[in-house]
Amino acid sequence: MSVKDQSALGRLEGLRALRDALADEIDNPRESSNTASLAGRLREVLRDIADLERAVPKGSVVDDLAAKRKSRHSDTKGVAEAAGDSGE
Repeated sequence: MSVKDQSALGRLEGLRALRDALADEIDNPRESSNTASLAGRLREVLRDIADLERAVPKGSVVDDLAAKRKSRHSDTKGVAEAAGDSGE
């Protein structure tokens, strides 16, 4: 997927795609590439990614509730199966 396509998915995804593109250009430079400039930009992008990842909550209340509901459902399913009830 292109940097443009990844950027459309959100800022963090766009930065990750840009990080990958910069790293590829550093690893496989064209004759006209300025490695020092690319490396500086890569450092900035890595810092931006780290800042965004720290700011993004690891799980929302909705995610927590969904996980608990799934856990409860799987626990009750196991009990029903042990009792011989297939739930159908």
